Amino acid sequence: MNKKQIIIFIIVSFICLSLFNTIEAETYKLDDLINIAMEQANTLQIENIQKTISDKYYNKALYDFLPSANYNLSATDGTMGHQYSSTLAISKSIALNEPTYFNLKKSIIDKKNNELALEDKKKELALTIFSLYVDILQTQKNIEILSENFDLQKKIYEQVNIQYQNNKKTIYDIQASQIDTLTAMTDLLEFNKNLFSKRQDLFQVLGIEDLGFEFEDIDQVESQDIDQFSDNITIQISENKLKQNMLSLTQSRLSLLPNIYVSYSYNLGVTDKESEPIFKPKEYQDSYTYGIHFSYPIFNFLDRGAEYNIQKRQTQIIEINHKDLVDKQNVRFQQALNDLKIYQQSYEIYRQKLDLSTTHLEIAQKRFEMGLINMLDLDKSRIQYLEAQLSMNSKYYSLLKKQQEINYLKSGKVLGKW
Repeated sequence: MNKKQIIIFIIVSFICLSLFNTIEAETYKLDDLINIAMEQANTLQIENIQKTISDKYYNKALYDFLPSANYNLSATDGTMGHQYSSTLAISKSIALNEPTYFNLKKSIIDKKNNELALEDKKKELALTIFSLYVDILQTQKNIEILSENFDLQKKIYEQVNIQYQNNKKTIYDIQASQIDTLTAMTDLLEFNKNLFSKRQDLFQVLGIEDLGFEFEDIDQVESQDIDQFSDNITIQISENKLKQNMLSLTQSRLSLLPNIYVSYSYNLGVTDKESEPIFKPKEYQDSYTYGIHFSYPIFNFLDRGAEYNIQKRQTQIIEINHKDLVDKQNVRFQQALNDLKIYQQSYEIYRQKLDLSTTHLEIAQKRFEMGLINMLDLDKSRIQYLEAQLSMNSKYYSLLKKQQEINYLKSGKVLGKW
């Protein structure tokens, strides 16, 4: 292969590769759309900001444990003459009802809850995109079914028209067949309208433009063993909020006790009429103090007692709401499990019904062509076949959605990834 042939081969290969990539790009894939949503969704951006804020509060709570440290350098002049000073003062006090301790514990809970909330939003978003995507697949499949029904109805109309031309059918029969054909057409138009609306709903959530590509189908999800319901993210967040409120209650209870705290301070520095000692640390003098302090604000007892009682009642409310939340989540999970079993059974029933309806319609068409049955009987077989297709399609995609809904309720991975 000479140089010119090599260049031509490379150009052709590049063109073929570009065409292949274009063909590949002209299909929407579920994973790609979910990844787009994860990057652009406003809800996730807000949760990420909230998580960053909670991280900053956690860091602040840690920094509050550091002692107070102040360095002072000054030069003054007045009736007393020049005076220079350099002082380093370090102090720290720890009380029985230490606010920094409780603030740290609460900030740890806030940090954990924001991490859980971000994780839950990702799962919820993945489930939302999946549900919208499945709705589009179901509608597309329904359009295929109705298109097949429309073609079948046109074929029946042609048969009726031929029989009418041969005086084997009446004007009533051909008009009835025309009505059925028009009905099939309007049903098809209605589902196309629904498809447009569902695509709009999906791409509004994604925040991108719909380029009109086809949607790649989803492989059938195999039935999986479902574990018993355990605490999901929603319940965990509620439990953490209850723990946080219990900390506030403990802090409020401690405020009823006498104020007991230990303190320590250390000072290092020098003061002189000359500036030279400032630069001679050996001449610095140091001192320190430590002690235990006790005080009891007598008249504040009533105010703090009222605050404690309020906090106690608020804790009771949160406990009741938490118990109610756990019960509701458990009921919702049990209902989803029951729905899943019903969908599985219904899907199998409609699949059998479709097989029977298909065979029955084939026989009915042959009998109609032979003039053994009237058009009413043929329409009945056609409608049964159509309903069986639509019902099986509905149950199939409902089954897919219900399986992922159960994963979400268990706070498992939606689609095994999110």
